Amino acid sequence: MATVFPRDAGVSTPEADEAKKIYEEARRVVSTYETVPSGALRDYCRHPGGWHMIMPVMVSSMVAEQHFEARGTDVLLVTMPKCGTTWIKALLYAAARRTDDTSSILRQLASHNSHQLVPFLEAQVYTKDQIPDLSSLPAPRLFASHIPAESLPPSVVASGCKVREQEAGVDRKITEACAMKSMVNQEVNQSGTTEIIEMPMPNGVSFRRGVVGDWTNYLTPEMAGRIDEITKSKFEGTGLMLPKTISEIPKI
Repeated sequence: MATVFPRDAGVSTPEADEAKKIYEEARRVVSTYETVPSGALRDYCRHPGGWHMIMPVMVSSMVAEQHFEARGTDVLLVTMPKCGTTWIKALLYAAARRTDDTSSILRQLASHNSHQLVPFLEAQVYTKDQIPDLSSLPAPRLFASHIPAESLPPSVVASGCKVREQEAGVDRKITEACAMKSMVNQEVNQSGTTEIIEMPMPNGVSFRRGVVGDWTNYLTPEMAGRIDEITKSKFEGTGLMLPKTISEIPKI
């Protein structure tokens, strides 16, 4: 399992001890936040900004907000969860490294999951009570986040880091390598793992068929009915409604 940023070797040092204290204080603060059921193993904590996340990620986002120093040459990919981030990361990596040898880029895409190439600040970089030294990473440094804009580190705005490219000029082979079909078939995405939120996550969980009716492979009719009820309740009075409820979509 590859890492793309420096990590401490676990040896106790003054810097490591100070980092642990910073995480402990963040945990203390987050423990005072309101919690709501997530429907999964861990409850969500409610950030004062109004967004929700599980406690470890909330803690890491607070540490990142305080200690991540953005550069003007950084590229930070900020997305909503489950909107195609895995795919966008591969495209971003290929576009940002396009001045490198094409074969080198293709090897990286074939041997690394895109979450290893463009790590999450709050789920991969600032974890395990560590504040890594990112100063040695070459420009452009590529990072990602699901943190809402208002809670991103202040240095992101101050540095002006963004994608400023007009013409990517991405090689055809790179475009093909970043196609979803190609990424799904890569061995690293079928059998490898990537550490996210301090847990080894199978790379394959980031890839789904994405076809109409595939929900039947993941949801029971009761679960689908519950989602329909919630959707109707949330959209009541808005005039907006899906043409079909989940349970009415044909199975495959």
